[in-house]
Amino acid sequence: MRSYIAEPILKQAGFTAQNLDGAYSLYKMVNPEGVEYGN
Repeated sequence: MRSYIAEPILKQAGFTAQNLDGAYSLYKMVNPEGVEYGN
């Protein structure tokens, strides 16, 4: 949802932006272990 909102704001500010719909779903599919965060 945030990227959907950010895309038109960035475009209005002169940036080239595209919304990568489903990118997180694809990421989780190819990297099921996710990202590890160190302390």
